[in-house]
Amino acid sequence: MISSGVGGWARLWAVHVVGLALLVLLANLGCGGPDVPSLEVEDGWLALSGDGVEVRQAMVGKERRPTLSLQDGETYLTPWVRVPHGALLELGCGFYRPPFGSGGSPADAEELPEPRGRFKARLLSGGGRAARLLDRTVSAGEEDGWIDRQTDLSAWAGATVRLELHAELLDSPAEGAGPILPVWSVPRILAPMDPHHPEDGRFLLLVSLDTLRADAMGAYGSSRQTSPCLDRLAREGVQYSTCLTPSPWTRPSHMSLLTSLYPHVHGLDRNNNLSLSGSFATLAEILEGDGFWTTAITGGGYLYPTHGFERGFQQFHASAGNFAPLSSLAGQWIGRWQGLDHFLFLHTFTVHEPYNRQGNFQYHSFGLPNPTQGSLPRKGAPVLPRDSKRLRLLYDDGLLFADHCLGVLFKRMKQ
Repeated sequence: MISSGVGGWARLWAVHVVGLALLVLLANLGCGGPDVPSLEVEDGWLALSGDGVEVRQAMVGKERRPTLSLQDGETYLTPWVRVPHGALLELGCGFYRPPFGSGGSPADAEELPEPRGRFKARLLSGGGRAARLLDRTVSAGEEDGWIDRQTDLSAWAGATVRLELHAELLDSPAEGAGPILPVWSVPRILAPMDPHHPEDGRFLLLVSLDTLRADAMGAYGSSRQTSPCLDRLAREGVQYSTCLTPSPWTRPSHMSLLTSLYPHVHGLDRNNNLSLSGSFATLAEILEGDGFWTTAITGGGYLYPTHGFERGFQQFHASAGNFAPLSSLAGQWIGRWQGLDHFLFLHTFTVHEPYNRQGNFQYHSFGLPNPTQGSLPRKGAPVLPRDSKRLRLLYDDGLLFADHCLGVLFKRMKQ
């Protein structure tokens, strides 16, 4: 079945495009287009949605995206689009697992056999010819996240094309394993604002080091070398002498950061299941409306894509643990979006307890040979002077590691 206007949850859509390097097929595709209206890429990126198409968010692995899911065996045709100069075609596919009953997926689901899915994508030209971008059979047990593809479309500049997308399960899920759906992330075309000056795209980076004390940084008086990169940023930029938070914990303070509202106004000042009211706009929604591509990369915890934090973000990656892979992912995405208007929110719990050391980083320990030796006091238990010193040294080590990761990221941004 072929559908160019679809409904229901499994019909989620917009344009992004994918593939493998297929420039050799240019002669067969041609550079012309059909005599029908076609969309133009503006503001550096394009997301398409046809009449009757519903776009929803879906979490695949650790990343939540606007998602198109086709019913089993269904094929979808996107609207026609004219390819701009310097464009990149991107597409992502994967397996979405809807909530299973009231308690999530069954505990033994990992031991059950996983079904296979087949994903196919073709690029169609106005002349009726087609180029295969993707035809892959994948086991749901092999891929835990999005399977992304990217193709340079420079050789198609000026041509009018459309996508043909198809997804199907080749096996039925095992009994008791819960539902699983093969899905496409929102297809999109990315292109520099000005292909002759790709550096002209606007870029906004907002970094949150959760529970960072000002007096732990050299720029605010610390005698320890905990933050050389951030200290340099303070010297070269604008440093504020006073910064107040409206709340002492993560969820309400970050919602205030992203909305400019006090916690008692946005309502997320308690540990409950409330979400941000639709009458309030977030920073990401405002920037998205101004043509920015918006992405969040967080350390999880209270900053998962729930409670309204996901609003306005076209991509939301949440993953607890090591900050190095998150900052590295941010660097990769920044490199891909050169020339585009882009907003990136980057968050980490690296300086938050339990102060676990990460990777093979050379920590200073600031005079204590092994501050991780021995157990730390339980929450709520009295903190002895020796424990207080150890905790502070571990805290400073966490800041040093976060500063190192940000230094690598900032260096990549300058390149």
